[in-house]
Amino acid sequence: MKKAFARKGVEILEKSKVTGVEKIDVGYKVLVVSSDGSEKTYVVDKVLVAVGRKPNIPEDVRSLGVEIDRGVKTDAHMQTNIDGVYAIGDIRGQIMLAHVASHEGIVAAKNIAGIDTQADYSAVPSVIFTNPEIASTGLRERDIDKARQEVKISKFPLSANGRARTMLENIGFAKVITDAKTGVVLGMSIVSPSATELIMEGVIAVRNKLTAEQLEESIHPHPTLSETLLGAFEDATGKAIHL
Repeated sequence: MKKAFARKGVEILEKSKVTGVEKIDVGYKVLVVSSDGSEKTYVVDKVLVAVGRKPNIPEDVRSLGVEIDRGVKTDAHMQTNIDGVYAIGDIRGQIMLAHVASHEGIVAAKNIAGIDTQADYSAVPSVIFTNPEIASTGLRERDIDKARQEVKISKFPLSANGRARTMLENIGFAKVITDAKTGVVLGMSIVSPSATELIMEGVIAVRNKLTAEQLEESIHPHPTLSETLLGAFEDATGKAIHL
């Protein structure tokens, strides 16, 4: 993303913090301090504040006596410590994504209807609608416990994808993390146009414990961006032929 933004003329300040914002006649004056202590002032049109979110738990919910730990605490059936009281979505303070809330709502409804169901967070897709888009699911490199887990990390560049070339896109990749012994797909990350759509192949693979070989042997349509994933699966099985 840094590379893509730089091409568009975006100045990126790493290891820096905004210490002051002042409204001026046209826009805002922003004071930025870098890691070495040096200060620089920018005049900008808009300021985006993205410091995270926290659950909004109203007093009438608190008065019920539900257990709260960051958010309203539930079990895997979405039930709180009070019989018959369920909680889903952002109020739980866990994975605060709309599609997770929807899944939890269905789980809660089934349990209320007497169908024993538990929420499954093994392959939650995370998506960012930048340009190019970013998407991931399952295990990420930073989560790997190298002392306990033997994995293989395989990548395929978007620049080697035929459909991307016709779209004049060349920044991005597909990365697959597999179990080094079994080949089971543990995680996937994608930076690419339509990455938010492509990640579903990774979600299905991780949730159903499919192997890279099973996916590599599945015919992917040509020419499509999904072949970037195919290239990563081929790399995972030692059969990369398009690099």
